[in-house]
Amino acid sequence: MSKENQKTILLVEDEAATMMLESKQLMDHGYNVIQALDGHEAVAKVSTHPGVIDLILMDIDLGQGIDGTEAAEIILKNHDIPIIFVSSHMEHDVVEKTEKITSYGYVLKNSSVTILMASIRMAFRLHEAHLKLRESEERYRSIVENVPLGMFQSSPEGKFFYVNQALVEILKYDSPQDLIDTVNGTSIAEAIYEDPARRPVLVDEVSHARGEWKAYENRYRRKDGIIIDALLSFGKKIDTLTGQSYLLGFVRDITEKKKMERDTINKRKYADNGKEKANGHLKAVLSALPDVMFELDMDRRFLAFHARETDELYMQPHEFIGKKIDEVMPPDMIPLLDIMFRETLEKGSHSGTAYKLNVPKGETWYELSASIMGDPSTTTARFIVLVRDITERKRNEKALFDALEENRALLRELQHRVKNSLTMIGSLTILEGARSGNPAVETAMKNLEGRIKILSDLYSMLYESGNVREIRADIYLGRLCGSVMKVYGKHTGVSMILDEVTMNVKKASVLGLILNELLTNAIKYARGGMEDGLIEVALHVREDRVELSVADNGPGLPEDFPVQKEGALGLKLVDMMAQQLKGALTYESGEKTIFTIGFPVDGRLT
Repeated sequence: MSKENQKTILLVEDEAATMMLESKQLMDHGYNVIQALDGHEAVAKVSTHPGVIDLILMDIDLGQGIDGTEAAEIILKNHDIPIIFVSSHMEHDVVEKTEKITSYGYVLKNSSVTILMASIRMAFRLHEAHLKLRESEERYRSIVENVPLGMFQSSPEGKFFYVNQALVEILKYDSPQDLIDTVNGTSIAEAIYEDPARRPVLVDEVSHARGEWKAYENRYRRKDGIIIDALLSFGKKIDTLTGQSYLLGFVRDITEKKKMERDTINKRKYADNGKEKANGHLKAVLSALPDVMFELDMDRRFLAFHARETDELYMQPHEFIGKKIDEVMPPDMIPLLDIMFRETLEKGSHSGTAYKLNVPKGETWYELSASIMGDPSTTTARFIVLVRDITERKRNEKALFDALEENRALLRELQHRVKNSLTMIGSLTILEGARSGNPAVETAMKNLEGRIKILSDLYSMLYESGNVREIRADIYLGRLCGSVMKVYGKHTGVSMILDEVTMNVKKASVLGLILNELLTNAIKYARGGMEDGLIEVALHVREDRVELSVADNGPGLPEDFPVQKEGALGLKLVDMMAQQLKGALTYESGEKTIFTIGFPVDGRLT
């Protein structure tokens, strides 16, 4: 990955060791990494790095404060960044909760690097597709919302049933209701026609056109008295429920065009060209609409439809026009449609209902949107239903779900082998150290085996207790202390004062790693491992805080002793894990050298 194309990932992880490992893995695969230890820091990092972060790897359990899902919701309010949730949770409700927030991926912890990198690449591809889809939808919406066409529905006698906002703006009325009330106080001809006698002639022509659309240039009187030129396109329709006829029409303001035409020598030529251009524009707009549109009456009876191709339809028009929807659609779809129509009546609109049908082009997924045209309490009101083909989107969602299920299956198998694997790894490190013949390597391998055993002991206690959330920290640390002293401190005495403390497993595991590092360090320096060496381990509860201290009677520390000394991995790791616990590492040196970790506990203390 070249530097100019290098992407930046925000890694949100509250475990220091995991943060260090995952950051290295991401950087090894060519990504820039920004780190955050909790949800609040993640939100702040996104705000302070606008346009820099390309993707977020979000842990769900982030200790105190907001968790990963809450942080994601806050970020997505103002930023369009793909988020992959990384967690050890496999519960259905947890996964379902994340899917309601974002759908770029859910990776279980301890997955292989291959799975993690594949999930990241998939998320980038999905986000790119999402941006292209949104651009397409915005372009389509802009076309529809900016078409300068007024629309109306009226009786042949001249009373409006419905007008849209575009017609209100053309005629300069205050609102659709203002226009309807004004017109229906007299008639359409008297209220808005410059020549009232012209309307009966037009209506008569349309009535004899056998359902065909007719287009006329007409002159209208606006509310402010100004006369405008307009293009009127309308046709006669029959309400299949009542048998009554009505007119459905469109009005386009062509005043400016007509002014230009009147200034030319060949007025008729320009008028004909303008009419053809307007009709061609309208046809192009309607042909560009990707959705199928249906018009139904309040009894859910099909009255009309619009589709670019009839092979997009579930059945041909003559098979459904005039019939109720439950006479046409499959029975298993009726409950979904009932919900859609009920919500449309209650709220005025509905969107998001998805269903699957077998149409001539094959099995296809559709999404429904609906709104009401007119007053629902009248027989002239209509349901307008838009149907969009979402088959490709469903295929993408299924591919993502299948990948997630495959990841879950792999991790279930890995978890089954965790305990045995930890034991085997610990044994291999000891064997490799002994085989190396290098004392430094053997010591390093022995230290590594000790850290692995800490986690193995934790799994053992959880298995024995049957509690996967909480653990007796005093018992766990006591066992750990005994194991470490047995291996490293055979000639060093140890005393333990451990208050009874119950805490969550996550904090207990970190505390165990800290104690291991401090104990091995103390054994090394307590009288140089002589028999008069003494180590004191204490665990105390101070109201809502816990303090762990390790003291030894060794020669002490130099005055300028730095915890962050280059190469001092053990104490550097202790310092980072103390910060992970929202606490701090302190030390003092005199007759005894004492290292203390103090941190708050938000769980139960006994």
